Amino acid sequence: MKIIIKQHFWLFSLFIFLSIVGAVGTLFFAYFFGKVIEFAISKDLQNFIFYIIVALLTTIIAIVSDYLSVLIQNKIIKEINQELRKK
Repeated sequence: MKIIIKQHFWLFSLFIFLSIVGAVGTLFFAYFFGKVIEFAISKDLQNFIFYIIVALLTTIIAIVSDYLSVLIQNKIIKEINQELRKK
């Protein structure tokens, strides 16, 4: 009974990669948001705006990669569930 096929393996690997990217993106967001607060206190406008943009980009990357990883996970679960119902 071979339930997990090669396609599932690659999709699961992609799921793990996207989950890691999402977690790292969240960590980077926390770091860059700390920099935003630091430059807001020191009133350095140029660095403040730069780090706001970087923090927003890392947040978008984290959210999109987490969303895609959940979609991939749901696809794998549905396919395995369909294969189990056939048997």
